[in-house]
Amino acid sequence: MHKLDHSSYSNSLKSIVRSMTSNNPHQRPSAAELMANFLQSEIELELKWEKKENKVLKKQIKELEGQLNIKRKNSM
Repeated sequence: MHKLDHSSYSNSLKSIVRSMTSNNPHQRPSAAELMANFLQSEIELELKWEKKENKVLKKQIKELEGQLNIKRKNSM
């Protein structure tokens, strides 16, 4: 059996998996509870990261466009 490297997973994800795999079925969260308490916050975090990454990429594009314009001017 292959063991997973748990170090790359967030604590909240580990907590979700632990709660979903509880031996006691009454302690397992329902789908509605997962959406309300866990997954929504994970989605919000992912969206926040994507927005940040998008800003970085936009900045890099502007820098590359500036470099390209300089090269065009120098070659004329």
